[in-house]
Amino acid sequence: FAEVKGRIETLYEPYHAALRGLIDGTRATFGHCVLVDCHSMPSVGGPMDNDPGTQRVDFVLGNNHGATCHARLIQYVEAFLAEAGYTVRLNNPYSGGFTTRHYGQPRRGIQTLQIEVNRQLYMDETAIEKTSGFGQLQGNLTRLVEALANYEPATRAAD
Repeated sequence: FAEVKGRIETLYEPYHAALRGLIDGTRATFGHCVLVDCHSMPSVGGPMDNDPGTQRVDFVLGNNHGATCHARLIQYVEAFLAEAGYTVRLNNPYSGGFTTRHYGQPRRGIQTLQIEVNRQLYMDETAIEKTSGFGQLQGNLTRLVEALANYEPATRAAD
């Protein structure tokens, strides 16, 4: 118990306090914030997943089925990734976890989007080593972040 409590106090709580500060500061400066919660996912659904044994797409974008970011933002990211040659699915098998749900408040100018990246794009999942695809993915994700930095949110909360 003491070890877990210590981790919560020294890692979890400071992380979320810092994240909240970044969100609030970004909103105060720019009037809005886009939080990207990025993860990697196995290339094939595991036995406890809702897609066991299924080969997964390159990216899964999650916005809790529209609750944590506007359709315009998720479509913007989906189009960017598709144009880069990737396969993309929305909210399946991942629609967003704690960070996406907890911080996403699009009507208050805080949009959160979970991005799951298929590990097969950049690593050998058995050897846990980078593959030749790492550099290309890194470049494309860098360009995505740059595109998001220039993203203009819709002027109406319903957009």
